[in-house]
Amino acid sequence: MFRSKYKTQKRVLRKRYLIYVDGQTEIWYFNLLREYEKISNFVIEPKLPAARKLSDKAELIEEQSKIYDKVFWLVDMDSILNDNKESEFRRYYLKLKRLKNVKVYVNSPCLELWFLIHYKNVSKYFPSCDKVIKKLKDVPRLKDYKKSWKYYYGSKNIYEKLKSKQINAINNAERLGDFDIEYLSETKAEIYKIITFFLDINKF
Repeated sequence: MFRSKYKTQKRVLRKRYLIYVDGQTEIWYFNLLREYEKISNFVIEPKLPAARKLSDKAELIEEQSKIYDKVFWLVDMDSILNDNKESEFRRYYLKLKRLKNVKVYVNSPCLELWFLIHYKNVSKYFPSCDKVIKKLKDVPRLKDYKKSWKYYYGSKNIYEKLKSKQINAINNAERLGDFDIEYLSETKAEIYKIITFFLDINKF
């Protein structure tokens, strides 16, 4: 009987991941990460920013966890505090945390803190994103920072601009520690956990 000299290889299904974010700037940032790092196996939702209730977001994430291998929900804590949704967020945070393939991570107060700690090791709490942006503009390389598509996708986009300082930002974020649901008003930049997850799997 004829036997091929080539071994039959099993088809390996690539794992699929979802990142659910709160705002437009996070969508831009993760799209730029995807392009720069050449990572193709994650989806960003929503495609466009949508004003959803926390209950709707939590329900959607729970549904998507049945489809994707892992789901990340990245939350801006300033929006939770500004809308007085602390108790509601705590309830959904604890519920989703019980799902093995769902990770809820927090930037407190916002994404711009992640940009700031590329250059500065900060520990003080910023009560608003505006305070972070004001501090961010003290950094010469980011002095013209704006929450705009034109700024994020400029001649040297924001991911490329910050890449050389990324290890520094990851170390600073690790020093800030993990988010604790009992202490909402603390400086955190847990976005680094999503970034390092994809950088690590992209090595193989």
